[in-house]
Amino acid sequence: MTSTSGIMKQLILALGALISCTSGSAAAPEQSARAAELIAAGAPGVRWDRGTLVEGDFNGDGKPDFAVVGYKGDGLVLAIRASSAKGGRYRTDYQHFGISPSIQAAICEAPAKLGVGEQVCRPMDEQLPGCRPSNTTKSLHLSGGDCDAIHLFWNHKTNLMEWWRL
Repeated sequence: MTSTSGIMKQLILALGALISCTSGSAAAPEQSARAAELIAAGAPGVRWDRGTLVEGDFNGDGKPDFAVVGYKGDGLVLAIRASSAKGGRYRTDYQHFGISPSIQAAICEAPAKLGVGEQVCRPMDEQLPGCRPSNTTKSLHLSGGDCDAIHLFWNHKTNLMEWWRL
């Protein structure tokens, strides 16, 4: 019989390996595994969907950042592990979204899909607060079901990912 901590350790290592294999990034497997471990440790009780794990430079500092979707209760949690310009440290931000077609801060249905794309700072010709145009900075797109995706960008004024939706 395998202990719960042994199973958790195996899941974390598998999650880290998945990050390095599926993201097409330059992050070392050890860095990906450590990011997955810290994301999971910071939010006990969340069921992480390792198939949604992505990597990109979300804050424009040239270092790899990580994001993954998890489920808790009736909603979902988007974890964003971003590097900091100060000393190369990382911090994880957990954003909560619903699963309902009638809520603005929600996807329409599970399972969630998480993608990385080019950063857009002027959707519908309106400047997003704190967004800096960049050819290398990436954005996130969270979707599920037939409703519009939730788009996330790095706000340089708040130093957090923020979201917008059509």
